[in-house]
Amino acid sequence: MSLFYQKSYQNLRLQLERLQESLTNFPEEREVFEREFTSLKVLIENDILKLDLENIDLKIRSQFQSISTEIYRSYRLLITDILFLKSARQSALITKRLTIIQDRLNQLIAYCQIIFRLG
Repeated sequence: MSLFYQKSYQNLRLQLERLQESLTNFPEEREVFEREFTSLKVLIENDILKLDLENIDLKIRSQFQSISTEIYRSYRLLITDILFLKSARQSALITKRLTIIQDRLNQLIAYCQIIFRLG
C-alpha cells in the first residue's frame, strides 16, 4: 500500500484517538469534544471517503474495500451514538452513551490497525 494511503489512515487513527481523549472530560469540556468530532467528520468526508481504491494492489484490494466499508459503517453509527449522547439528560444515560462511543472509537481504531497490517 502506498505511503499516501498509510498517511491517510494514520491521520484517521490519530484523530480518533484525539476524539477518544476528549471524552475523558465530557460533559465539562463539551466544546473540545464537538471540535474533535467536527475534525473527524471533515477528515473522513474529505480524505478517507475520496481515496481511489484503483491504486491499491489487487492482492489486498478486496480486503481493503471490506475494511473501508466497515469503517464507514461504524462512522455512521458513531454519528448516531453522538446524537443520542447530545440528547441524554440523565447522568446514567450519559455514562452509558459515553461507554458506547468509547467502544465504537476502539473499533474504528482497530480497523485502522488492520489497514496498516494489509500494507
